[in-house]
Amino acid sequence: MAEDKSGFDYNPQAKILRQVVLDEDAGKLYLPWEQDVTELIDENQAMEEEHSRAGADMRLAARIPIAEYMDLQRQGIDRDPVAFKRWLNDPDRRKYRVWKGRL
Repeated sequence: MAEDKSGFDYNPQAKILRQVVLDEDAGKLYLPWEQDVTELIDENQAMEEEHSRAGADMRLAARIPIAEYMDLQRQGIDRDPVAFKRWLNDPDRRKYRVWKGRL
């Protein structure tokens, strides 16, 4: 049986915790991701209040955690404008929105 080389890797700048699991017998490496997005969500809410008073034509619509964006890339949603808008307009993604309007 192969030596267990599992462990955790933490990136404090991005606040991402990555669990590394190496299964040499199966020849696979698993990297499940977790990210603390509390600060991002709080900042998004504060920015939403600020943006609701702004009158500019161009506005920041959302800020998405890197772990979520990586999943969107894996699914191909990041390259499909219609699917990406649908994903952002979903009520479950409300916490990532900075602008209240519909995309």
